[in-house]
Amino acid sequence: MGLAPARQSYIQLPTTPLSCGAHRRRTKNFFAWPKRPFPIGMLPRPMRPSVIYKRRDVVAIPYPFVEGLEAKRRPGLIVSTEALHARHGIYFVVMITTAKAGLRPDDLPIGNPKKAGLPEGCVIRVARLATLGSGQISHRLGEITMAERNGVIAQLRQFLVG
Repeated sequence: MGLAPARQSYIQLPTTPLSCGAHRRRTKNFFAWPKRPFPIGMLPRPMRPSVIYKRRDVVAIPYPFVEGLEAKRRPGLIVSTEALHARHGIYFVVMITTAKAGLRPDDLPIGNPKKAGLPEGCVIRVARLATLGSGQISHRLGEITMAERNGVIAQLRQFLVG
């Protein structure tokens, strides 16, 4: 019983040596920028047109959990000004929930959920504030009334300023 010949597992290089000129032509632009901005077959993702959201807009976002790094897609209310977005590209958002687990004393009910693009029984949970980049906002659902906005701002002022 004979042993099988060992298989070669290396790549065989060409036996003809390269001239010095060929080597220079291959390596002279090693540190230069490539002529193409992206390698062939790898095109950049098309950028979405930037939408600037207003202070009363209800938007669909991946709202982060307090307990961990996960997030759940849910509606949120933009509470920051357009100046914050223009300067830093971020938004301050408060959570909107159906509050099936129970209402909290600081929850604000939404009077016209159809205008906000929400189902019945949703409340604004002002105590749950998050900072999100504009790329994380999926789309606009609707907006709340000016009276509801003033109630949210008053509660934020109470929580943040004192």
